[in-house]
Amino acid sequence: MELDKIVTEIAGGLTGNAKTDLPYLMSQVEKYRNHQLSGEILRACGRLVFGCIPEKKRPELCRIVSGRGRL
Repeated sequence: MELDKIVTEIAGGLTGNAKTDLPYLMSQVEKYRNHQLSGEILRACGRLVFGCIPEKKRPELCRIVSGRGRL
C-alpha cells in the first residue's frame, strides 16, 4: 500500500477527540511498526499526535521529546 493511502486511512480514523484519537494513533503505530515504510508512517503518526495535543501543552511535549523535560 502506498504511503499517502496509509496516512490518509489513518487520518480518516481520527474523531477530533484527543482521548480517543491518541490511543487510536498508538494502535496504528503498533500496526505499522514492521511495515516497509514504517519510518515515514511513524513520523506521520507523530505529526498527527502533535496535532491532537492542545496548543498550550505543545511546548511541554517538545521539551519531553527532546530530552530536556521530565515525564
